[in-house]
Amino acid sequence: MILIWPSIILYSCLQTQQAYSCTGVTQHPHFSVLLPVTVPMGERLQKALGNKELTRIMNMAQNGGFVQTRENALYFQRENSKLVIPMQKIDKTFARSLVLFSIEVFDDGLVGLTNHSMTIVKCTDALFEQVANA
Repeated sequence: MILIWPSIILYSCLQTQQAYSCTGVTQHPHFSVLLPVTVPMGERLQKALGNKELTRIMNMAQNGGFVQTRENALYFQRENSKLVIPMQKIDKTFARSLVLFSIEVFDDGLVGLTNHSMTIVKCTDALFEQVANA
């Protein structure tokens, strides 16, 4: 299960990247995220991840770091003549950070679009709390 979640979340983040105007990376401009300014402003993500981890994830999102993370989560790799499996690259703590970040980006992008979005927010809030407290 831990191998599947990062892949799903990163796919979601890549889709989110396409939903926002993507800018920033000269090699692969479509893999950079212009995040809603509200993502790092709220206390809940900062409280759940801590300042250092939040900064790390935000930098990855803005500088194309999710591309390599997606590759690490999906594919076996050969490094120094040894086989490296995804679980060796994406640990549970990092996967948790990606899940919480993805929920927050989704939540911030959704809120206020329709009356129904306010109902969905209750679900995303509950999901966030469940993952944060796991």
